[in-house]
Amino acid sequence: MRIRINTIDLHGWKHELVESKLLSDVIMRVNEGMVPLYIITGNSIKMKTLVENILTPCDFKVESTPNSGMVKVY
Repeated sequence: MRIRINTIDLHGWKHELVESKLLSDVIMRVNEGMVPLYIITGNSIKMKTLVENILTPCDFKVESTPNSGMVKVY
């Protein structure tokens, strides 16, 4: 049985790494059927904004979740 991990944890990621790597990681997981995808941003407003700025232009929807340190992507 294969366990599906539909979460990307950005703890410890520098903003430059998020800019260069996040979109490819999201696309890979979406192509594997891991939707919705949850991105752990921590409580950083800057990191949440960065995630939205990277994914929204590519037609991904980014939503808040009850957990303030995480966003939902689909």
